[in-house]
Amino acid sequence: MDPRFDRVQGPTIGFAFGHVLAMDAIGENGDEAASLSERILALLRIHNSAQKPSFPSMKLESHRLARLLVHAAQAGSYTSTGGRQAFADAVWNNCSDEQPHCREFQAATLIAAAVSLGLDSPNLRVEDTLVRAIDVAASLEARGEWSPEPDVVAATRRAMNIVSDMNVCAESPLERLVEQIGAGDSLSQIVPMAFALASRYQDRRTLTAPLRLGAHTNTILSTIGIIIGAVRGADFLRTYGARVVEESLQFDPKESTKNILSGRIPYPGDLLGSDGPSHPIALSGPSSFEDTDSGQRTRQCYFEPVAPPAPLGALRGKTKPGRVLVLGELLMDHALRSEKYPSFGSDVWARDLGQSPGGTSRALIAAQRMGAQVVSLCPLGQGPIAGALSQTLEREGIVDAGPHLAEGDNRYRLCASTEDGRGLNISTNIALPDHAARTWAEAIAAMGPSDVLLIDGSLVAHERYAHALSEAVRWLPNHARVVFDASSHEGFVPGLPLDNLIVSVRASRLPQGSDFLQYFIAGHPYSSPLYDHKARLEHQASALALLTQRHVAVRADSGEVCFARPTLDDQRVIRPTVTRIAAPSLTEEQALETSGVHSGTLAAALALGIPAERGILFANCAAALATPASLSARDAIEVAADELLAHDLA
Repeated sequence: MDPRFDRVQGPTIGFAFGHVLAMDAIGENGDEAASLSERILALLRIHNSAQKPSFPSMKLESHRLARLLVHAAQAGSYTSTGGRQAFADAVWNNCSDEQPHCREFQAATLIAAAVSLGLDSPNLRVEDTLVRAIDVAASLEARGEWSPEPDVVAATRRAMNIVSDMNVCAESPLERLVEQIGAGDSLSQIVPMAFALASRYQDRRTLTAPLRLGAHTNTILSTIGIIIGAVRGADFLRTYGARVVEESLQFDPKESTKNILSGRIPYPGDLLGSDGPSHPIALSGPSSFEDTDSGQRTRQCYFEPVAPPAPLGALRGKTKPGRVLVLGELLMDHALRSEKYPSFGSDVWARDLGQSPGGTSRALIAAQRMGAQVVSLCPLGQGPIAGALSQTLEREGIVDAGPHLAEGDNRYRLCASTEDGRGLNISTNIALPDHAARTWAEAIAAMGPSDVLLIDGSLVAHERYAHALSEAVRWLPNHARVVFDASSHEGFVPGLPLDNLIVSVRASRLPQGSDFLQYFIAGHPYSSPLYDHKARLEHQASALALLTQRHVAVRADSGEVCFARPTLDDQRVIRPTVTRIAAPSLTEEQALETSGVHSGTLAAALALGIPAERGILFANCAAALATPASLSARDAIEVAADELLAHDLA
């Protein structure tokens, strides 16, 4: 028997299965009432009982888009993509009754190519099949009348990039897809949505999340069924309840399958070889943190972004330096130091070490000292503390972009410590203004290709701040780089990208049960955590890169950093590459809390066009040179970095 037999049945059964899953789940407002997994489980329960379900007719004749996609799937079933002109002719001729315009032809070729490639390449994964289908559709000449609709191929590339730029273990792509692609009746929404969700069909969070896909939920799910059926086969769908649909509709695709195979070219074997792909289908390249001539394979998006960040390194050219936008909190620290920690109910004498700007202040100043233009997005209130903080920003040449509170002063924090290292911090509270999310969103949306956003992770500890951050980062442009300082080991901000983000974390400040780790571990498929806070620094960095699927800079108390890149192999499996980056030796007096200095310097280096590895070296030196009273300028940092490199070479 032709080995394609099961996969040829797949698109037909998949179409019917997807249609039935969505049939009675669409509410008055077009929202999916139940999750995909709930619908499947309901079908399986029916299958295991004596009850026989009855499904209404699919009424294909009333739905032009559905007919178009079915005709496209048929063309893909009959025709190989090997001959591009013959393939395009087959798709056009099979869809001619619908008189497709140019965008409809694009949609049809995407579906047909996915089906055809699925039949001929059993060793391909679903996502790789879809990437190749997009490449096939993009290579064909345009046909059909002009249409004002958006380019369907370009929109599908974008949708695939959205789902590949997310940690699906921690987040569902549905909300972002609906937000950025849309759930309307345009083919530039329907087909991209189907492709993106099909590429994540195995993801538990996607399957269990309510599908709010609009009035064309049935068309989208039917298209997903067509794709999965062609790649994985009919038997795969039957394990998820498709057999119930076959039995209820009294549907037997075997005869049509024989006819399709008799008219199709002889089975060529797997187009990529029987032993599996010898090279990645969805090619990866260097991330935006590398020198432009880097050979690193760390970009997780399937396609090059249309508007990438400005390049880093020697080939940066005449690109203007970027700004550093800093999201954090400004407060006034008052430090006290005592010989011993007071016992309950007792008093101790302490030395008054004075007041100084705290919170994100040192990150702001460190970025400015590197020579970058710095914009503070830290809330400022009204009062003596806010006045002193505002003067500090003005003196350092830092732009204050708000948000501003109409009333209430910034926080005051008492930092009491002992000679043996014990400490206690007590802070006052400040309300976040209602317009904060809008202020942040407007600033973020206006970021240029060289700009860098620095987020102080401590903000996530406050529910109001965390919500405002989540709303604001939805406006993050694709070309924007982000540094997330997780040294406070609080949670994470949903919606941040994979490719353009570096997580900076202090190893000794990341306990096993931290909220930051739990954000990623909670949805991870492995029951045992990958991260061990007692492991070697290299192992910690590698584990964090796997968990977060992002670049991670893990900093030891000695100042040195292990920089983990989420490197992709030929199967697009992350196998982190870890580089150890040295730091100047610290004296006991220099062992300050310098996480803000480190992240601020790194963000500024990226904004100035310096690749991440050298930027981390600068950050290591800036942190080592920092004192309670002063931070070093770029010249001193570069001298220290060059001396460190010369010492290592010697």
